[in-house]
Amino acid sequence: MSQEIKVSRTAQKVFGAIIAIMAVATLVTGLYSIHNQERITRCQADINHQFIVQLRARNEISTSDRESLARTIQGFLQPGTRESRKKLLEDYLKTKEENDAKRQKHPLPALPSDASC
Repeated sequence: MSQEIKVSRTAQKVFGAIIAIMAVATLVTGLYSIHNQERITRCQADINHQFIVQLRARNEISTSDRESLARTIQGFLQPGTRESRKKLLEDYLKTKEENDAKRQKHPLPALPSDASC
């Protein structure tokens, strides 16, 4: 004994329209999500690039600091006069001051937040 369910033509049309609307809504939501994700990815890539550029510059500055300190220490370990040691310290302090100024010109970018990307 099978029962037949009769659905009116109007109900079929309404049901079809609802399915079509749901499909379009899903498509639009998907496209928006893809677009938004691509925007966030581009933003993050830009921040990463900025960070790498500044990090490389700061690495060169740090290398200069280490080399200057090594020269100063090695100079103090060698026999020398008071004037030569004073010159070593003056050179070190001059390099340190120059490198501190360079660091100010190469700040690391702010970390991204939900608002920035």
